Amino acid sequence: MMGKRTSIDSRIRVEHMERQLANLTGLVQKALTQTPTPREYLQVPPPASSRDANYRNAASDEYDKHSSSSSASLPDKSVSFEKSVSFSDEPPDMNSPKQHSPQHAESKPTTTTTTTTHIHNTSNHPTQHKQAAFRTMVHRLLNIPMNQQDYNEELNTIKYTVQENGYNPNIIDNIIRKTKQNHKKQKNTTQTQEHKKYITLTYENKNTHKIATSFKKLNYNIAYRTNNTLQKHLNTQTTQTNKYNHTGVYKLKCNTCNNFYIGQTGRSFQTRYKEHITAIMKLQNTSTYAEHITNANHTYRDINTDMEILHIQPKSQKLNTLEQYEIYRHTKTHPNDILNTQLNFKTHTLFDSTLRTHPHRKQETPRPTTTSSEDDRK
Repeated sequence: MMGKRTSIDSRIRVEHMERQLANLTGLVQKALTQTPTPREYLQVPPPASSRDANYRNAASDEYDKHSSSSSASLPDKSVSFEKSVSFSDEPPDMNSPKQHSPQHAESKPTTTTTTTTHIHNTSNHPTQHKQAAFRTMVHRLLNIPMNQQDYNEELNTIKYTVQENGYNPNIIDNIIRKTKQNHKKQKNTTQTQEHKKYITLTYENKNTHKIATSFKKLNYNIAYRTNNTLQKHLNTQTTQTNKYNHTGVYKLKCNTCNNFYIGQTGRSFQTRYKEHITAIMKLQNTSTYAEHITNANHTYRDINTDMEILHIQPKSQKLNTLEQYEIYRHTKTHPNDILNTQLNFKTHTLFDSTLRTHPHRKQETPRPTTTSSEDDRK
């Protein structure tokens, strides 16, 4: 008798557990089949009065359910459990609306992807940082193709965003005006630079600006450079090179009279001097200086005495210009002593301006001509 009663109590406990499992299964199925409302998505709590009333109703319903189930018979309880829980081995039907989760429901509300929140006007950020987002909006407004209606709508949206962050909407009009001015200025600058030429001048003193003014009138852009570079101060281990191994403009002087010859060479000065001496020795007419020595029966000495280096310059167009300048300068100062043929021009505006601003530093004086009687007196 005692063992039979114990088995009955065990069965009651098992049935109670099955009943709780059936209730839980029913709640899960209800959640899967019922479509949540937007209020449930937003998780807005109901008013306090209705929330308390619902809680009391749910508690009373749960109490009535447990009390009624305790008085029910055993077979009836097992049948109700079989209706609530299915232990079938068949795969679930995925096309059934019960199998879809709430996040796939068509009534899911969409969330906004834009915001009007930016750096507020009352913040301590720099002004450029505050308006950076607005300049980006203006850049997009001006560069994306759109009709006038879309343009006005986008402009109103930007001004609304500006106002929401504590700014005056008129700053958008100022940003648009400045942006258009900068684009126009850059376009004009690019077109102007395509037609301009550039030239580099070595800056020596304020007179260099006067020379630069002459070039600017000819539509040249001027760039200044200096010979006083840091490399000259750091490079202490300089090797002494022979100055006659360079190329440039030179001046050959007659050892007997005051005549001289101005020339240029793309080879070394030493090589060019040897060519003049060879022409004298072979009586060739390949050198104006050699013709003068030969025809006048004058003498020469050596490269250190006869040759004066005026400019050291590699072979280029600048070398030709320097030679013309030196011939022009010596023609103005010593017109009767220069052996070069006269230039094609009598005046040169640029050369005259250079002579006025950069007078020759060393005053050239004619060398006295020595005669045999003078040598005898010495």
